[in-house]
Amino acid sequence: QEDSYAANIGLNYKLKPNADGLEKGFIRVGYSGRIINRDFEARQFNFRINASQLLNTVVDPNNLDAFFNQTNFNNGYFTTETYNGTLMPQIYSGEQNNHAGFASIEYNFTDKLSAILGVRYENILQSIEWRTQLSGNLNKNELDENFFLPSLIVKYAINNKQNLRFAASKTYTLPQFKERAQFLYEDVTQTKYGNPYLYASQNYNVDLKWEIFPARGELFSVAGFGKYIQDPVNEVIIASSTNDISWVNGDYGYVVGAEVEVRKNLINFGAVGKNTLSAGLNASYMKTDQEIDSDKVRRETNGMYNLNLTTPKAALTGASDFLVNADVSYVRQWDRGGELMATVAYTYYSDRIYALNNEQRGNLVDKGIGSLDFILRSKLNKNIGINFAARNILNPEFRRVQENATGNVTAVSYKRGANFGLSVNYNF
Repeated sequence: QEDSYAANIGLNYKLKPNADGLEKGFIRVGYSGRIINRDFEARQFNFRINASQLLNTVVDPNNLDAFFNQTNFNNGYFTTETYNGTLMPQIYSGEQNNHAGFASIEYNFTDKLSAILGVRYENILQSIEWRTQLSGNLNKNELDENFFLPSLIVKYAINNKQNLRFAASKTYTLPQFKERAQFLYEDVTQTKYGNPYLYASQNYNVDLKWEIFPARGELFSVAGFGKYIQDPVNEVIIASSTNDISWVNGDYGYVVGAEVEVRKNLINFGAVGKNTLSAGLNASYMKTDQEIDSDKVRRETNGMYNLNLTTPKAALTGASDFLVNADVSYVRQWDRGGELMATVAYTYYSDRIYALNNEQRGNLVDKGIGSLDFILRSKLNKNIGINFAARNILNPEFRRVQENATGNVTAVSYKRGANFGLSVNYNF
């Protein structure tokens, strides 16, 4: 169970125009806050068999209910317990307080050149209590961080159809509750547990974009971007006989890449945006790299988390080199509030690391996969609407492989299935 409370308050002050009537911009100050409380518990029931009474008993593995039933339980053939011999659940509770003050100034130097300079100060207090099979006593851990986050955005209008944009900022990536609670997550095919020594990573971002608007509703843009990450958070296979996965802070990482975005009106059957067939494409390629220092991890976790990495350098976990989003859409509007929008959308991501390598093996890698969707939204009039969606139509196979010197081994494979939905809504 999680409860979340958020509050935001801000003040805008409009600067006076100059003598030529140019709007000079705005000054903004404010506060934003969020409080999160989470209570989590999990009971895993273990059936302990009384072997001394069942030396000659044969159990059919395809019919376990023939043995694990109320009668045999009453006869004392087996007992039921949780992780510590009682019916007590494993628990963790988390509380997170985010409080931030921010200020920015948006200033128009000329009718072509403008900039936004901002700063944000943020305090994060994340506390977690847990009692689990990994730690039978009630434990508590706090993460108290303060961040000073500047940002700068500069826009130069080459003409009324072209812009150049530059942006630079500092951000952070905060660990989730489950990544810091020392709780064993036993999935069907994978086991993970949190790292109470985990802390936030700090990110330094920069990008440069050129954009052009050929016509109403159309766009072409090219961007280059980069990111430097200090203490990146990664999923790694811990050096152990159980192949468990946890989260650790690496040494450093970086990202460099480029992005292209195109939106084009293919056919205008009438007014633009009222009877139009259009297409869009967003594609990005990026190179990621990082270094993880096993001694640093061991030192920061007081020796609790040991790594025996096959290679100390690798791509960032969860990051694909190549991403594509493409769509073809038809929009039709008519009198009395009627509207129709039909979209065929395709998304694709290339191979990405799920967990980093260990003990002379390669990485656990999620193989690249694409997804095709069809979405239809309509308003017959201002009151009645009909929507239809067909998602994951191609239903490709998801595969996670373990890289090895002698070849990849499939660790997980499944198909999510296609999903179809129809809804009718009425607005009063």
